[in-house]
Amino acid sequence: MNRESIAEILGVTIGCLPFKYLGLPLSSVYAKTRHYSSLVDKFRGKIEGWQLNQLSFVGRAELIKGVLHNVLSYWMFTFRMPNTVMRELESLLSTFVWHDACMEQV
Repeated sequence: MNRESIAEILGVTIGCLPFKYLGLPLSSVYAKTRHYSSLVDKFRGKIEGWQLNQLSFVGRAELIKGVLHNVLSYWMFTFRMPNTVMRELESLLSTFVWHDACMEQV
Protein backbone atom coordinates (compact mmCIF):
# COMPACT_ATOMS: atom_id res chain seq x y z
CA MET A 1 0.00 0.00 0.00
CA ASN A 2 1.15 3.49 -0.70
CA ARG A 3 0.61 6.69 1.28
CA GLU A 4 -2.30 7.88 -0.81
CA SER A 5 -4.32 4.71 -0.37
CA ILE A 6 -3.64 4.60 3.38
CA ALA A 7 -4.70 8.25 3.70
CA GLU A 8 -7.87 7.49 1.75
CA ILE A 9 -8.73 4.51 3.95
CA LEU A 10 -8.14 6.51 7.13
CA GLY A 11 -9.97 9.56 5.78
CA VAL A 12 -7.09 11.95 6.33
CA THR A 13 -5.21 14.33 4.08
CA ILE A 14 -1.51 14.17 3.36
CA GLY A 15 0.26 17.29 4.49
CA CYS A 16 3.79 18.55 4.66
CA LEU A 17 5.97 20.26 7.22
CA PRO A 18 6.10 22.93 8.53
CA PHE A 19 2.56 23.45 9.80
CA LYS A 20 0.87 24.51 13.02
CA TYR A 21 -0.69 22.12 15.50
CA LEU A 22 -2.48 23.49 18.57
CA GLY A 23 -0.94 26.88 17.82
CA LEU A 24 2.63 25.58 17.81
CA PRO A 25 4.79 25.40 14.69
CA LEU A 26 5.83 21.84 13.85
CA SER A 27 8.84 21.29 11.65
CA SER A 28 11.34 18.59 10.79
CA VAL A 29 14.24 20.90 11.66
CA TYR A 30 15.28 22.57 14.91
CA ALA A 31 13.13 25.66 15.44
CA LYS A 32 14.94 28.86 14.52
CA THR A 33 14.25 32.38 15.75
CA ARG A 34 11.95 33.05 12.78
CA HIS A 35 9.69 30.17 13.84
CA TYR A 36 8.83 32.09 17.01
CA SER A 37 7.55 35.18 15.23
CA SER A 38 3.93 34.19 15.88
CA LEU A 39 4.64 33.99 19.64
CA VAL A 40 6.34 37.40 19.67
CA ASP A 41 3.48 38.86 17.60
CA LYS A 42 0.92 37.36 20.01
CA PHE A 43 2.71 38.94 22.98
CA ARG A 44 3.00 42.28 21.20
CA GLY A 45 -0.69 42.24 20.21
CA LYS A 46 -1.92 41.46 23.71
CA ILE A 47 0.32 44.09 25.28
CA GLU A 48 -0.77 46.77 22.80
CA GLY A 49 -4.41 46.01 23.54
CA TRP A 50 -3.87 46.19 27.27
CA GLN A 51 -2.00 49.50 27.15
CA LEU A 52 -5.10 51.18 25.80
CA ASN A 53 -6.84 50.47 29.10
CA GLN A 54 -4.38 52.57 31.18
CA LEU A 55 -3.76 49.77 33.65
CA SER A 56 -2.03 50.25 37.00
CA PHE A 57 1.33 48.67 37.76
CA VAL A 58 -0.34 45.88 39.73
CA GLY A 59 -2.86 45.30 36.94
CA ARG A 60 -0.09 44.97 34.36
CA ALA A 61 1.84 42.55 36.58
CA GLU A 62 -1.27 40.40 37.12
CA LEU A 63 -2.03 40.25 33.39
CA ILE A 64 1.50 39.10 32.71
CA LYS A 65 1.33 36.44 35.42
CA GLY A 66 -2.14 35.25 34.49
CA VAL A 67 -2.03 35.34 30.70
CA LEU A 68 1.37 35.77 29.12
CA HIS A 69 3.28 33.42 31.42
CA ASN A 70 0.78 30.67 30.60
CA VAL A 71 1.26 31.20 26.88
CA LEU A 72 5.02 31.24 27.32
CA SER A 73 4.96 28.09 29.47
CA TYR A 74 2.97 26.27 26.79
CA TRP A 75 5.66 27.05 24.22
CA MET A 76 8.58 26.39 26.57
CA PHE A 77 7.32 22.93 27.55
CA THR A 78 7.37 22.03 23.86
CA PHE A 79 10.45 23.82 22.51
CA ARG A 80 13.80 25.05 23.69
CA MET A 81 13.63 28.71 22.77
CA PRO A 82 16.61 30.59 21.36
CA ASN A 83 18.11 33.24 23.63
CA THR A 84 17.26 35.99 21.14
CA VAL A 85 13.55 35.17 21.41
CA MET A 86 13.71 35.09 25.21
CA ARG A 87 15.47 38.48 25.29
CA GLU A 88 12.89 39.99 22.95
CA LEU A 89 9.98 38.69 25.04
CA GLU A 90 11.67 39.85 28.24
CA SER A 91 12.12 43.30 26.73
CA LEU A 92 8.45 43.48 25.73
CA LEU A 93 7.32 42.41 29.20
CA SER A 94 9.60 44.76 31.11
CA THR A 95 8.62 47.71 28.93
CA PHE A 96 4.96 46.89 29.51
CA VAL A 97 5.30 46.48 33.29
CA TRP A 98 7.44 49.54 33.91
CA HIS A 99 5.62 51.83 31.46
CA ASP A 100 4.73 55.03 33.37
CA ALA A 101 5.57 53.35 36.71
CA CYS A 102 7.36 56.50 37.88
CA MET A 103 4.29 58.61 37.18
CA GLU A 104 2.08 56.31 39.31
CA GLN A 105 4.20 56.86 42.42
CA VAL A 106 3.55 60.61 42.45
